[in-house]
Amino acid sequence: MNGHTMTKLIFLDTETTGLDSDRNEVWEVAAIERNFYEDGQQSEDIEYHWFLYVNLEKADLIALNIGRYFERHPTMLTEKHFTDVANRNSFALEFFKLSIGAHIVGAVPDFDTRFLSKLFKKYSLLPAWHYHLVCVENLAAGKLGMEPPWKSDDIFEQLGYKRNKETQHTAMGDAREVRDIYDLVMNNA
Repeated sequence: MNGHTMTKLIFLDTETTGLDSDRNEVWEVAAIERNFYEDGQQSEDIEYHWFLYVNLEKADLIALNIGRYFERHPTMLTEKHFTDVANRNSFALEFFKLSIGAHIVGAVPDFDTRFLSKLFKKYSLLPAWHYHLVCVENLAAGKLGMEPPWKSDDIFEQLGYKRNKETQHTAMGDAREVRDIYDLVMNNA
């Protein structure tokens, strides 16, 4: 691409062993990188996906079932090899480098970044993404003039977005949904 990167977006989603970032861990991460350049050009989206090892001792069975951990995590699938699971330290460093200066876009991105910040801390890394997190649920609700409380299903339905139930609650499926909702709101489609 011509020109220097002006803005980097990371469309992000994580799957975790529960809702408590002090007690639970990230087991799946998906990120979609998009860059905008000074000359007005935009990069192609680049997808990243990681499965991580976790300690299930403090896991919430409901959370594991929602994300289909036992059906999808490589350590649970005999036909998969453990090479499909990223080393947590290597992942943290790779995501740290990827996310430097990026605007994190998610559906309630504070949830995802809290878990990733905790993981970074274990490896002496600090979050280097932009401090303004972008929530597509808030963007969509604002566009529609909806006041809280709301449910994401209701917001996205009113926006005209049909959710894919097959890929919902998978990190990559949800990261793609975040990107699609963002594009729908920002492009005034």
